[in-house]
Amino acid sequence: MSLFLAIFIIFHLLHSTKGQTDDDFFKICPPKKCGDEGPLIRFPFRLDSQPRSCHGVGYELSCSGNTTLLNLPWSGNFTVTAIDYLHHIITIKGRDSWSKCPLQGFLSLNFTSSVFRPLIVSLVSCPRNSSWIIPDKDEVVGPIACLSDDPNQSIYAASGYLSVDVLPDICEKYSKVDVLPGIERYFDCTFACAIDKLMATREVKLGYASDCYTCEEKGDFCGWNQTTDTVVCVFFSGTSVGAILILFSILFVIIYITKRSEKEKELRLKIEAFLAGYNTTKLTRYTLTDLKKITKKEVGGNDAEIAKKLVIVALWCVQCNPADRPCMSRVINMLEGDLRSLSMPPNPFA
Repeated sequence: MSLFLAIFIIFHLLHSTKGQTDDDFFKICPPKKCGDEGPLIRFPFRLDSQPRSCHGVGYELSCSGNTTLLNLPWSGNFTVTAIDYLHHIITIKGRDSWSKCPLQGFLSLNFTSSVFRPLIVSLVSCPRNSSWIIPDKDEVVGPIACLSDDPNQSIYAASGYLSVDVLPDICEKYSKVDVLPGIERYFDCTFACAIDKLMATREVKLGYASDCYTCEEKGDFCGWNQTTDTVVCVFFSGTSVGAILILFSILFVIIYITKRSEKEKELRLKIEAFLAGYNTTKLTRYTLTDLKKITKKEVGGNDAEIAKKLVIVALWCVQCNPADRPCMSRVINMLEGDLRSLSMPPNPFA
């Protein structure tokens, strides 16, 4: 089996490992980006330019130039800065008008009819000169000056899940983002940490419901099977580090075996030629070291060029967007062509 034929078979197998029905979803709904720096948009989200079958209701995003936008039905459009598919968190940027008091801007959002779940925030009002000892500094932040116009009152932000039993009699818990179920805390940040980040960056993290944690944890992609009307987990080579490692391992094993076979064949030919040239002379006993010196072969830059070509072609074949992957005939042309004619594929993690 030739080296290029073996590589052809491997790439064909790689393209054929996914279930046909499930793979159809990613052909119709490939992952998208609004710009090189924007978040990857995939199930359960979709761009408004993609078919409605690509997402669940309420998960539609849009592009404004290179900017990704999320529309909250009663609050308008917001820039999306990140999507954490493993922990089901989408991060949006608050408006410039929030600069003086980002938390006040956040409290003005209306999540009616939205699939997204905000951090549950309650406001606690206490006399400014009160001696309230905050019971849990992970659950209460403040006082927050921009929330109060009354010089005699201090306003604190507290977790919506904080029990009123810990409040002094002189304090009142009076306002909250009333959307349940909401987020009590983030997976990597306490309530106080989240409020501090909101005040510093105007970024708001919103949770959403998903059945994809196990799938995403394995490094695979979630999709939707319209036939069974269920969420499916698909091995997606465009982002699977394991797939790339497996592919490279197989390729380099083939290269090693092929090169070793070629060298062994050449060594036998050299030994036969050597013996044929000295068949009339007295036999001489040679050590293995002597034979290696006699048959020593200089290796040029061809090995490095083949390896580089294989890496470039492999990266093209595991692109995140199936439409960017070359067909089999193109793969063969790339492998047989000149290295200088190959361009590097885009980086899906850039």
